[in-house]
Amino acid sequence: MEFREPLFLLVLAAESFLLSLLSRSPRLKAFFSSVMIFFLFLFVFSRHTGFRLRSPFFLSAYFIEKMDYFKNMEVYGFVKALATGNRSALSAPLKALFSRTGSYHLIAISGLHFGIAASLLIGLLCRIRKRTRIIILFLLLTLYLLLTDFYVSALRAYLMIAYGLVSAYMNFRIEPLNAWALATSLILFFQPFAFFSVGFWMSVLATFGILVVLPALSLIKGFALKIMTISLMAQLPLIPILGMYFGRLNLASPLMSLLALIFIYPLVAIGFMLLFPLPHFLAKAFVFAEEHLAAWFLHFLSLFDNEGNCLSFSFTRQHAFLYWGIYILGILILIWIYHRKGQRKQKIKGGHCVR
Repeated sequence: MEFREPLFLLVLAAESFLLSLLSRSPRLKAFFSSVMIFFLFLFVFSRHTGFRLRSPFFLSAYFIEKMDYFKNMEVYGFVKALATGNRSALSAPLKALFSRTGSYHLIAISGLHFGIAASLLIGLLCRIRKRTRIIILFLLLTLYLLLTDFYVSALRAYLMIAYGLVSAYMNFRIEPLNAWALATSLILFFQPFAFFSVGFWMSVLATFGILVVLPALSLIKGFALKIMTISLMAQLPLIPILGMYFGRLNLASPLMSLLALIFIYPLVAIGFMLLFPLPHFLAKAFVFAEEHLAAWFLHFLSLFDNEGNCLSFSFTRQHAFLYWGIYILGILILIWIYHRKGQRKQKIKGGHCVR
């Protein structure tokens, strides 16, 4: 879903208003109030003039300037999709490859990309005091959101991270599922038609599947096993959608997602660097590294492009609702078991303390 409607600006205005209410400092209240007025002004201006914000403002323009440095335009289209979320230059063969391998989530701007962006920015801003760093981080991530054309997965990830930044600034604890529910509600409130978007449901359901398993990850030993568990849990709620709209599931996807992280982090990190003005020699060096790394990654994906890895199946709506009912029941049982184990551990610790 691209940023073609000015209603998205109301999401940012509402968020800024919420941040102004939560802020304790008068200066911070004034700052977020000004940001809210700015987004409301853009909303009114776009409604009356027909003007639409487009991502190819200065950041995207800097990226496009580096197109001449790429030797392979197919790779350029992939890198552009990975860094900005814009798939207009993504070739049909690559789209088919991502579809067959079930790896579209790796290039869709989501929590992974925003997380990488946040980690890079935090490293650059590490010497700035905490509250100032949070404000700068919020503004830079908002700028990145504008660049991504407000795709649903990008907007959801941004809203959740913004909620987390507010909690860090105000020093209060949040539950990840609360952040997920808030982001999902805001998107549906300002864009009700997103309810009928397959991309919207794939994004929110995959995120839900990841969040519900987070508390239990402490029981799993080994980084690789944790990543594969997260990938598997992200796919479980998507099975009905895959059955109804795509008719296939790549069984090797959890392993592929684990190994793909070796490529994705440096690819996204270098892709971010290409969004900024760089000297020619440095831009060429980054493009050279990005192009070769992207070629290796695409070759890696082709190794999983095997019909033997895929399971063909179909789902009706009745089957989908039955599956989701069983899935939710299973999640509730797992949560109950996890909390029971937590209560037993607390009782054992309490007994030791009494002794």
